Amino acid sequence: MIEIRPIWSLDSEAIQPLVEASLSEGYRFVQRLVDEWQTGINRFDKPGEALFGAYRNNRLVGVGGLLQCPIRWDASGGFMFCPLKGEVASDRSWSKP
Repeated sequence: MIEIRPIWSLDSEAIQPLVEASLSEGYRFVQRLVDEWQTGINRFDKPGEALFGAYRNNRLVGVGGLLQCPIRWDASGGFMFCPLKGEVASDRSWSKP
């Protein structure tokens, strides 16, 4: 079963498999999330923002967040999500019943 929990402090060791999986598929947004968290550029700490982790057996298998839209000042926001399936990126067994 997958459990969704808020992330208050980004664990670089726990998110590293997500970074590696996304980079291997040609996506940099998880690395960007880590970089911006470490530098303080983005910590999902503005009003209405949140970062969540998807955990299976207490292991981070996905990450997603809500951000304020930098162009519009209403309740709209952006969303990003990157799942890592299974123990390694090529193992999709966690999603099977």
